[in-house]
Amino acid sequence: MALDAIEQLDVIAGEVKPAGADLQSLVYQTGVIYGVDFTENSKDTDGAAQEAIDYKNKILGIVQQLFQGNQNSVANVMRIIVVILGNTNVTYQQLEGATNNQWMDFISDQIDEAFEFFALVTPEEKAAYLALP
Repeated sequence: MALDAIEQLDVIAGEVKPAGADLQSLVYQTGVIYGVDFTENSKDTDGAAQEAIDYKNKILGIVQQLFQGNQNSVANVMRIIVVILGNTNVTYQQLEGATNNQWMDFISDQIDEAFEFFALVTPEEKAAYLALP
């Protein structure tokens, strides 16, 4: 684990953050961008296995919450992203020195996984959805 729990809380509290925006705003914007992309490019689940349909519906549920400006959902997605980052090789020092573009990459690289955790997607649901053409 690259970030311990205290360091993760420091990131959430804004002790270390992107220079161009606060972390919650960046997560919110990235989540909306991801949501638009998912909505426009989601796979057709007509006739698909229930697990694939469930995956799509769960992700669209999170997308809807963000589109509606649900700040509790944004805060929860942000916390999940910080935990995911904490389990990678990104160090606190790397976050302190990160450029805005690097912060955007950190968030963008984790946003789909954060949505899946927040939506309580199962591995079976994800596999069924990804197997669709």
